[in-house]
Amino acid sequence: MTDKVDTKDPRWSRINSDLKNALDTWTSLTEQTSQKMSPEEEQLREIKSILGALKDKLQEFSDKPTK
Repeated sequence: MTDKVDTKDPRWSRINSDLKNALDTWTSLTEQTSQKMSPEEEQLREIKSILGALKDKLQEFSDKPTK
């Protein structure tokens, strides 16, 4: 025996709307947290940036002609 759901009932449309909103919120939250870097990853990114800047500065010295 199968019960048919009356989709024209406003209660069902509210439930469907609430479920859709919950799913959208869940998706949004999981996307945000998956893009966040851990503190270690942030430190590594900063170290790479500092090393890159240092490399550029050292390259300036080696590119300068000597007198």
